[in-house]
Amino acid sequence: MAGLDQLGDVLRTRESEDESPSRSHGQFHFPAVSIRRVLPAILILIAVTAAVILISTLHTPPKPLPDGILSKLDFAPFIVQGDQFISVDQASIRYSADQRGLIFNCSAAGIGQLVVSEQASPPEFAASPDKYGALVQSMHRLSEIQSSPAPIYITQPDNQTSGQTAVVNAVGVLLFIQSSQNLSDGEWRQVLSSFSQYQPPDPTGY
Repeated sequence: MAGLDQLGDVLRTRESEDESPSRSHGQFHFPAVSIRRVLPAILILIAVTAAVILISTLHTPPKPLPDGILSKLDFAPFIVQGDQFISVDQASIRYSADQRGLIFNCSAAGIGQLVVSEQASPPEFAASPDKYGALVQSMHRLSEIQSSPAPIYITQPDNQTSGQTAVVNAVGVLLFIQSSQNLSDGEWRQVLSSFSQYQPPDPTGY
């Protein structure tokens, strides 16, 4: 009988444990977390993410030419980059299928309007420099300005009713800049100093 009494005590103890509300089978229990405690951390994370995106945007230089035009050019064009005194009319930038080149308008205080057109330098100019000289003479050469990487020739073609046209043949590019008014050699130097040859960004970031 003692054994039965002990067995009854054990069964009653197990029933008591099974009915205990402190245990629940098959569920995980975690301590309650107050939203007030995690909200500051969430807000800080959002603020940091927004700051990183903003800094990245500000440090990404805008492309000087639309991708649709750059992909058509078979030469590295001369463009106005950085904070120069020349302002480029972005809406005027276009590709010329006839010349297979680039055309755009720009202006500057005291200089007036400028029309820039450029194309790949013809192979015959490299093979026979006299042909380039003949082109310059046919445009009625007025003066020559020594510069690097090539001289700047100031001309006044017959079909140009006002202003002048600067001609440069350098680093595989034939460049024409037509002014709306006559400029001094010093002003032409100032104009050309604002142009630099476009260099695609290094995809590796170095």
